[in-house]
Amino acid sequence: MFQNLTNLTRLNLSGNIFSTLHPELFAALLSLKVVDFNTEFLICDCNMRWVLTWQQRRLVRISKDTLCAYPRALRRQPFRDLKESQLVC
Repeated sequence: MFQNLTNLTRLNLSGNIFSTLHPELFAALLSLKVVDFNTEFLICDCNMRWVLTWQQRRLVRISKDTLCAYPRALRRQPFRDLKESQLVC
């Protein structure tokens, strides 16, 4: 989806209708420094663990506005503040 955008440093996917992200979604975005993927449908579960690892490995900052919608226990929690142990299925 993001091929040929290797110089992109900021990406805002907010407001789109999705609940999870595919592990290879940001692979081609080699210069990415900030990403915001806030959506009212974001499911913060084990399928999103890869994002925490990817963010640390690539030194990408996830916007504080990226909040979990589900599960209820994590509702309105900033995704970037979560621990892998909180992302369960």
